[in-house]
Amino acid sequence: MRRSRKKQKNAIGWRAAGTAVALVLLVFAFTRNSPALLAQAANSSLAAASVSISAGVSPNPYNTLEAQLQQKQSQLDQEQQKLQAQSASVDMLGVYSLLLSIVLFALVGVNFYLDWKRSRMRAAAAGAFSVDLKSGR
Repeated sequence: MRRSRKKQKNAIGWRAAGTAVALVLLVFAFTRNSPALLAQAANSSLAAASVSISAGVSPNPYNTLEAQLQQKQSQLDQEQQKLQAQSASVDMLGVYSLLLSIVLFALVGVNFYLDWKRSRMRAAAAGAFSVDLKSGR
């Protein structure tokens, strides 16, 4: 059985019209909603349709061990932060001690220099005013 030409043209026309309507609706959907929003809506609808299974085990020493380890780890992290803060303050104390030692060393050096200079000036002054009694002059 052969289709008549009129029916073939009519079927092609309906296909073209359906394709045009689908394209117009697709363009309208993309202008109203971004593709990212459409993908998010599709993902949420797929997630809502998914099936989940859950099982529970009564607490025992083996499955509560991880919780205990996590709690101990958090305590150790807090103690480590406290120690680091104390270490930073001790480091600054060391820097201040070093600076004070340098200043004191410089002051002691200046003191020795000034004592040496003063003793030379006294020796020179004592020599200028001394009288030599042996020479007879």
